Amino acid sequence: MKELRTLFLPGSGFILFIAGLLTPFHYSIARDGLLITGAFVVLVFYFITLTDVIKNIPPDSSKKIFWLIAIICVPVVGNIIYVIFREMANRRQQPHGVW
Repeated sequence: MKELRTLFLPGSGFILFIAGLLTPFHYSIARDGLLITGAFVVLVFYFITLTDVIKNIPPDSSKKIFWLIAIICVPVVGNIIYVIFREMANRRQQPHGVW
């Protein structure tokens, strides 16, 4: 569930960016602030997932190469798909009940 919380970052960054685009031009400082903040939040999400791939997947694994290519070539979409797949893999490994 921890990985799915990181999906809050691109969602909020996208909302901030859209709010900046919809802000009238005569509020240029607010408009620029929203655009820059939205882009920065999505960039933070990008670097969080990129470092997660680099640190947590073994270096000799073909999965690491696949995810690095996916994240670099299709930046935000590849990152979101990686977070969802990582959460699914973690759920399969956790025990369902405690005896």
